[in-house]
Amino acid sequence: MARLKDLTGQKFDCLTVLERAENSRSGKTRWKCRCVCGKEVVYAGRDLKRGIRSCGCKRRQFIAEKKRTHGMSKHPAWGVWHSMKQRCTDSNHHAYRNYGGRGITVCQRWLESFENFWEDMGPTWIKGLDLDRIDNEKGYSPENCRWTTRKINCSNRRTSRILKTKYWEIPLSVVVEMTGLKQTTLLYRLNRGWPIESLFLRPDYRNQYTTSGIVVRGTDSQY
Repeated sequence: MARLKDLTGQKFDCLTVLERAENSRSGKTRWKCRCVCGKEVVYAGRDLKRGIRSCGCKRRQFIAEKKRTHGMSKHPAWGVWHSMKQRCTDSNHHAYRNYGGRGITVCQRWLESFENFWEDMGPTWIKGLDLDRIDNEKGYSPENCRWTTRKINCSNRRTSRILKTKYWEIPLSVVVEMTGLKQTTLLYRLNRGWPIESLFLRPDYRNQYTTSGIVVRGTDSQY
């Protein structure tokens, strides 16, 4: 039978072993310890060796230290990185079907750690900007990502409506900014097939039918 190792005087983080205590009912060797906070507790020897670090008073601190590797868990970019991973890897995430569910992935380097993500994207980060994929059919990687304004990011989304004519294509959000018309007004007209020459007319509120599209003042068109 192996000789019992005396732990008296040894330190285990915040705990100092004072003396041998009475064995547990199952026969486990136990030791009386004093925590740095002054509280005396009794632990089994194997528990001390496996990682018991205090009487419990430092539990939250130790958990936080274990999780914190980069000191940026409260930085906005950390939230962007975490959300990006969740959307692409967690099938329970509410947005998974639009990302991981349709094949959008995160490069292995960024999956490994936030530090790698920050090393690649940190130099161009500015507060208030969104992470945007340049090509919406490709995944998240240094080559396909940039920091952009919310407006540009929204106009670059797969679900963003694009106005198409024989001369040009332009995101609906940009048209809203250029014309001052409400997005709901433009969508209403688009969904009802308004011709391009009437699409950007300012609503004439003197005519109750103008906005709805039944009659367009100044034209002979009726929809």
